[in-house]
Amino acid sequence: MQSQVLKYFPKILRRFLHYIYFDLIMRIYEYINPNKKVKFRNTILENGNILDFKTKALIRHNLYEPYEIDALESLDLSDNNFIDLGSSLGLCSLLVQENLNPNYSHVLVEPNIDLLNFSKEILNNKGSKNIYFENKAIFYGQDYIYFNKGSNVLSGYVSKEAGKSSLKIKTTTLESLLNYYSIHSFNILIDIEGLSFSPLFKESRLFKQCEKIVIEERFDKTFTQNKIESKLSDLGFKIRYIQDSWGSNIIGATKKWNLECFS
Repeated sequence: MQSQVLKYFPKILRRFLHYIYFDLIMRIYEYINPNKKVKFRNTILENGNILDFKTKALIRHNLYEPYEIDALESLDLSDNNFIDLGSSLGLCSLLVQENLNPNYSHVLVEPNIDLLNFSKEILNNKGSKNIYFENKAIFYGQDYIYFNKGSNVLSGYVSKEAGKSSLKIKTTTLESLLNYYSIHSFNILIDIEGLSFSPLFKESRLFKQCEKIVIEERFDKTFTQNKIESKLSDLGFKIRYIQDSWGSNIIGATKKWNLECFS
């Protein structure tokens, strides 16, 4: 979490301080200490070479996806089958999996094979059962799309057209995942870099089966905050968590009939 002091600073100043500390000072620290173990909560991340210096520093300071994690823990997504779209390193999935009933299915979808293998190593070492890994991308209208690695773990993205170093990735949909794994009720985390709101509109009827949802995405002219809040309400959800982050927004919602959990 951001410190209680820093949150009162103007955002532009916080961004500058964040850049100085994590992009400069901590990158130098990680560079001169390449073999120092990285720990996320109670888990040592053994294959630390996959992590860029900035991501290592964020994890050490408990600032890796802090609001997304806060939303997951506030809503407790471990009480149903769990689907993680855009699972990245799998650290959010790890937190859910630790309390997930072994009879529930857990599906991770991630277009970056290196990050997916990293999450496999972490979760398989925990002895997780009924957990499945899909090296695919959520996308509509194309059988394949192109994944582009960014400068760090959090900056990868997909595009319709191939770039110089793009990787061709098979696409999938929420419906395909639910059918393949015979999932009839689920909780879901959606963080797919620019496309996180798409499933709500492209596959609306499937969210009748969803009990809890956490989405990370920025609002824009196409998907305004009012439009997303209205859509979630139409699908039977009540927003229980909303937080502005660095150029993004995190929303957590539960079905209206399930609100006694928060009373």
